[in-house]
Amino acid sequence: SAIKPLFQYPQIDPHIEIRILELSVPKILDFTSFKTGKLQRSRLRGKFIVAKLADTPSYEALSYAWGEPVFDDNIELPEGVFPITSHLGLALRHLRRKSGRRRLWVDAICIDQSYGSTEKGPQVSLMASIYRNTEECLVWLGTSSLTSDISIDLLAQLARTSSNHGFGLETIPQTFARPGRLPHDLVAALDKLARTTAGKLSQLTMNEHLSCFFGQSWFQRLWIVQEMALPLKLTLQNGEKKLDGLEFLLGTLVLNYLSKQDSYFRQMDPSNLRTAANLCLVRLVTQNIEDPCLEPGILELVAKNSERICREPKDRIYALLGIQSSRDIIPIT
Repeated sequence: SAIKPLFQYPQIDPHIEIRILELSVPKILDFTSFKTGKLQRSRLRGKFIVAKLADTPSYEALSYAWGEPVFDDNIELPEGVFPITSHLGLALRHLRRKSGRRRLWVDAICIDQSYGSTEKGPQVSLMASIYRNTEECLVWLGTSSLTSDISIDLLAQLARTSSNHGFGLETIPQTFARPGRLPHDLVAALDKLARTTAGKLSQLTMNEHLSCFFGQSWFQRLWIVQEMALPLKLTLQNGEKKLDGLEFLLGTLVLNYLSKQDSYFRQMDPSNLRTAANLCLVRLVTQNIEDPCLEPGILELVAKNSERICREPKDRIYALLGIQSSRDIIPIT
């Protein structure tokens, strides 16, 4: 077949419109893999749909770690071939449906990221609205592994055990947004669960799995703070293994609490877990603003996320504006 040209962005009104990627169902021929370097990949196909945010279009927003800017993969669009990173390509292949098209908003390709693009600023200012209005935020952590499988299962079980003991969504803010203690019977039940779940794994091995899970590159990015905080619905995914957003939040906060107590998790490396727990706290207070004193201000957000990774110094502010307190709103100009 003829070589397709490289994709060129058609103009949109970047102040009110967004592009949505409609990811096509794979055809049989798409699995006749093309070779790139040493990798065999099935073809990705789709098209862009332009929509006004005010019309509440249907889409899911993708949150993922960009990785190195090496564009060694691509997606075929009607207007041409769009180069993408292998990390994004892997995510899209896992997320596309076997039947029925999937509509995704992906910042790396739905916004013209090219040098000199005039739409990037206005589109970045819409990102908070894009994540607030998404049907669901899909967090792609990466491929699956023994570490991710064990950690996801444990976090889900910690969350379910907590809920079964009457410690669920209604109780979370009072305990974790302010200093508090978990009931003794719940701590005992969670400790027993951890030892049972670990099975033949040593305590050290279990803690190493959890530290590696929370050390994945997604957790280190700055832009994911608002991507985690704003959507009403959230799902995290390693390969085919999924974790509901509420189970992740509750499981992570409980685990962080237990790591500071005389429990099975007391020997955990606290750094990666603390980073994830702080992320959960931002989501917690963003989604449950009943007490204005808990609402984070922009200076507090910048300080608490100073170690997160971003590409440009100005992102230290821009990446967090969508979740700043209403008391200190800063416009993007």
